[in-house]
Amino acid sequence: MTDEEIRICHFLWSQFFPKDVFILQDNRLSLAGVLYDYFRSDEGLQRFPILANGSPAMSKSGNIVSLSVQELTEHLPFDDVESILTTSPQEVIACYSLAISRLANTWTPYADPPLVIHVSVHSLSTITPFSDIKSSTVGQLVCIEGHVVRVTCGSPLMIQGGFKCAKCQQTNMVYFEDGIYDVPPQCKTKK
Repeated sequence: MTDEEIRICHFLWSQFFPKDVFILQDNRLSLAGVLYDYFRSDEGLQRFPILANGSPAMSKSGNIVSLSVQELTEHLPFDDVESILTTSPQEVIACYSLAISRLANTWTPYADPPLVIHVSVHSLSTITPFSDIKSSTVGQLVCIEGHVVRVTCGSPLMIQGGFKCAKCQQTNMVYFEDGIYDVPPQCKTKK
């Protein structure tokens, strides 16, 4: 990777793995690199035309790209794509997002800050019955189907927030455990 690619990967890493330190030898970065190489190949762009440079679907997506798990399973050069995705979805989807964001930044090399593209997945092949959803499925990706019988307003889950210090004017990112909002007691840059 060039210095510019490393700078972009470092920025994207902070977006998708905010609690982890950026290390070039990380296995997740290696996975994202393999995905990046595949998605930018002729075969990858043919199989996933939404990722092509200037794709109208990409520009209308609002920085979210939806990928079919079935297509990923059929075409990616890995075994057990779906099982890996279902057991550790946050890590794997973040790797997909990192790879596709890196690809998008090759088309717009002067974007500052670099483009951040989030991936959502659909069309999981195995449907999990409601009776099988237990505490063991927490943190896993499951596909359910059923009928909606009641709807209430959703409450947003706040994962992170930026707070600007009134004294030093620095913006501090605060990550909220389990989405519980809490104002920071003091500026992180304060010594």
